[in-house]
Amino acid sequence: MTVDSVMANELPVLTEDLVMLRDTVRKFVANEIVPIEGELRRNGATGIPAEILGPIQERARRSGLWCFETPEKFGGAGMKPLALAIAYEEAAKHTYSSPDVGCGAFGYDPPNILQAGTLEQQDKYIPPAVDSGSQWFMAVTEPSGGSDPARSIQTRARRVNGDWVIDGRKMFTSRADVATHGIIFARTGEGRDGITAFIVTMPVKGMSIRKVDVIRDHHTTEVTLEGVVVPDEDVLGEVGGGFNLSQRWFNIGRIKIAAQSIGMATAALEIAIEYAKERSTFGKPLAARQTVQKKIVDSFIAIQAGRWLVYEAALRTERGENPKNVASAAKVFCTEEAFRIVDRAIQILGGMGLTREMPLEHWLRALRVLRVVEGPTEVHEMVLARALLGSAATGKA
Repeated sequence: MTVDSVMANELPVLTEDLVMLRDTVRKFVANEIVPIEGELRRNGATGIPAEILGPIQERARRSGLWCFETPEKFGGAGMKPLALAIAYEEAAKHTYSSPDVGCGAFGYDPPNILQAGTLEQQDKYIPPAVDSGSQWFMAVTEPSGGSDPARSIQTRARRVNGDWVIDGRKMFTSRADVATHGIIFARTGEGRDGITAFIVTMPVKGMSIRKVDVIRDHHTTEVTLEGVVVPDEDVLGEVGGGFNLSQRWFNIGRIKIAAQSIGMATAALEIAIEYAKERSTFGKPLAARQTVQKKIVDSFIAIQAGRWLVYEAALRTERGENPKNVASAAKVFCTEEAFRIVDRAIQILGGMGLTREMPLEHWLRALRVLRVVEGPTEVHEMVLARALLGSAATGKA
């Protein structure tokens, strides 16, 4: 029995096609990814090696599970937000599921904001990225902060002889050292309307990259920009329109992170349930202990609630509504609760939960990172408080 089978088998929002998608991704992960991870964990691997990943990627392509979010006309699977959330949850039910669900098995979606570019930009950048399986980076956060880009972005772009010249520093820019392309957000004016997005093709003259290790298995980078020249044709969207583009990226990103967190939490709970039924202490199985039962039930309830938040955010996005507040709520609830759920699972397994024989310690570290990236919990709570309380939340009458 799985965690999902305790509730009604099919939720009302799940059409036949969505159920088929869910089951297809679930089966692919269970058959193609999970079986190879045990030995990798025991050998101290931090991901799936390229020589193993390559054949899995080919099978994902043939299964129609390549680049979930990218429209079909560019070679992707073309999933709408709800389908994307369902796929992300299922694709996260394995060890190396963060930062990328499937550990890259399903490809790397080029940034969705590229679809706001000119037709020439879309044709130039999106299909080649999908075909090659190459990666992109997004450079938003700076040493001055990342949760308030309208104020914290200090990197400057200035017009020189018809091109743009960028100077500044970016922090916590994942993939910059492995990407073929990236999008840099730089200041071209003041306030929210003074931020512009620029496409760059790697390697870039004037860009230096420093590896930054964090508590998860995958590092991030610091990027220094010194006189980086970007042609005017590689401005993405309108000059001064970068802030709105970043919000489009962040909103769907938060939905994906929330779904990803629910996937890891569900897998952790199922491990805890099986262990509780099999392990005995003082003559009784752990499953008979009320303290263990409470941990399991609390986790189950949180997963169901979190999934509905994710679905609501995804459905609002599909309807063309602004999902900002519900996406924030989903991101906060799912990452925080998933962290607690994995922690409870570790507690139920005891010493075994701390070993690399199990994926739990990997998920715990990954989720600790997800509670910060795409906006830390406290910032989302502030945004939601202002939406609920209005000017009173800022101390103004």
